[in-house]
Amino acid sequence: MPDLPAPLPPERSAPPVLSPSPAHAHRRDGPIRTIVVSLLVCLGCSIIVSISTVLLRPLRAEHARQARQGRIDEALAAQPGLSGLLDELPSVDLELWVVELATGTRSSEIDPSTFDPERAATDPAAGRLVPVERDIARIKHQARHGVVTVVRRGGKLEALVLPVYGRGYASVIHASVALAPDGRTIQALIVQEHGETAGIGTQIEDPEWLGQWSGKQALDEQGRPVIEVATGKSADDEPGRVRIDAVSGATRSSVGVGNMIRFWLGEDGYGPFIARVREGELR
Repeated sequence: MPDLPAPLPPERSAPPVLSPSPAHAHRRDGPIRTIVVSLLVCLGCSIIVSISTVLLRPLRAEHARQARQGRIDEALAAQPGLSGLLDELPSVDLELWVVELATGTRSSEIDPSTFDPERAATDPAAGRLVPVERDIARIKHQARHGVVTVVRRGGKLEALVLPVYGRGYASVIHASVALAPDGRTIQALIVQEHGETAGIGTQIEDPEWLGQWSGKQALDEQGRPVIEVATGKSADDEPGRVRIDAVSGATRSSVGVGNMIRFWLGEDGYGPFIARVREGELR
């Protein structure tokens, strides 16, 4: 019998290739993927925020300007000295100007709709320290620029509205003084904001007391402030002084109003600007 060939050894199958389990792959790729996704999300959000900021900045500035101008319009219209002037609002032009206080000249480099004089006052580059002996308004610091409202009708100057502030008895008082085109006569005084004692210091808002200011000469022919709030007959004893009676029971609050008006209408405030007005530069 012929020899039979020896049987072939059984084939060895190749060892199976083990693929990583989904759980293992997730553990390895998860942190990296999370970081990448987070970075992409942050990048996308920052781009959206940047674009929104750029696009909305002009809208916010315009909204702030309109809101501020609206408050000025309402405040002016409520005053006896200017209500007639603003009865025909469409024919009245209200312009916001930024002026350099030291020279009285208009500044075109500062946006009046966003400029905040009180904030600028404490900025070393934009403000200055008021000498104690001259600081009758007790504000300590003052911006080098101020914002004024020029009121015109038919191109003719009708009034200047000058924002003023200073310390009263218990707070800082904010107001606006409306001057006639002659740069001397007060058309109206507008008290806008304060924190004086309720029922006492708040009498500085009394229309009857504010009415005393209308028609008064605040400056003499040389542009020096002559108006003052006084008690008794102190103002009557000085020739050339213009007297405003202090509010009974709120002397310190009302005297504070008088002092801040004298400060801001003087040479440390809008005095140089008012001098230019009196010389006819705005007419």
